[in-house]
Amino acid sequence: MGVGARIAAVSIMKLRSLLILGLVLAGASGSAAADVAWLLTHESERRAVVRADGNQTQTVAYVGDQSIYGTTAQRIGILSEEGRGFVLQVFDKATQQQVLSRPISSHVLTSLSGASRELALTAEAAFFVTGRFVTDGGMSLGRNNLGGLFDLNRVDLSSGNLTTIPLPEDCANARPVVFAGSVLVYSRNGYSLWRYVAERGRLEQLLSTNDLATALASEQQRSSTGSKALSSGLQGVLQGFADFLPVPGNGVFHLAKSGRLQQVLTLELKRVTGSAPMQSARSAGARIVQAFSGTFGGAPAIGLVRSEPNGRTFFSYVDVMSQKVRWQIALPNRLVQGSVEPAGDSQIAYIDAEKAVVMKHSKAGVRSLWPLQPNPQGDFTDSRILALE
Repeated sequence: MGVGARIAAVSIMKLRSLLILGLVLAGASGSAAADVAWLLTHESERRAVVRADGNQTQTVAYVGDQSIYGTTAQRIGILSEEGRGFVLQVFDKATQQQVLSRPISSHVLTSLSGASRELALTAEAAFFVTGRFVTDGGMSLGRNNLGGLFDLNRVDLSSGNLTTIPLPEDCANARPVVFAGSVLVYSRNGYSLWRYVAERGRLEQLLSTNDLATALASEQQRSSTGSKALSSGLQGVLQGFADFLPVPGNGVFHLAKSGRLQQVLTLELKRVTGSAPMQSARSAGARIVQAFSGTFGGAPAIGLVRSEPNGRTFFSYVDVMSQKVRWQIALPNRLVQGSVEPAGDSQIAYIDAEKAVVMKHSKAGVRSLWPLQPNPQGDFTDSRILALE
């Protein structure tokens, strides 16, 4: 064998060794499949949708301000403010190509705290909520034909056609989500929930305040009589927001302002009766700032991000079946609020503003994934992890 051939052989062996080592390390961390992500960040003072794969990043598109977003296994959707209106953009994950761009003239409901997962995306359509703003010397909300202040909007992804469905008066600050093949709409910080019935082009109410009244009264009674906390032993009243949490494979849970979780709908979207509220992990004076469904140890779990009075932030995974806290960790002091996302079984990802990087946290430890650029104000308030693959 000549010198050139020996060098080539050695190079190939080294390459194979590095590949094998990389696979071993990836397998040990259990994170190889999640090291591909779609991010909302900044580039040259512009907001950008970026696809990150390993050590490489690619800008897919530039978007406007005040964004809401949603995802499916195949697509990413983002609705952002541009000029005097909004633009809905939908991208195919596999090809990284834009499959839809449509202007939206109505006032889209967004979050003041930054980009939020308020766009419900299905294979056929994108759903979002708009407010009925009218100009009367100032800005105020008008009423639809149901007396409501907000509307649910459906954009067909094939034709771009827009359909507006009026929301009832008691559906305030509405949020759409996709669960078990249905689009659900609920009052954020409230106790009512509806399902969009495509065949009829209208909403069907599944839960009302009256349906949860008994459970809420029971919860107050259990609290006054000193009910037991979860096995974590954490005590105290948790102040925060009310929310509905769809958990794949199980049903829909309600998160009360007190911090207690209770299943309210089955997987078939039937009302659950006799389900006792369970107390979530918390400490006195803390408040929940984010909640989502995920898995821990292969079992469905509810993830809770809570902020403590001393300024520290913690994350907990609560097992749906056992109602026990399975995992609890401290998060960075400069965590970007709203950036925590499930990153595969027993793992989460989030944005650390101090390190300007996307981090991944598992039982094995913490590691950095991708660096980010700040916005023109020098912070990462509106940077988000759109999707992890």
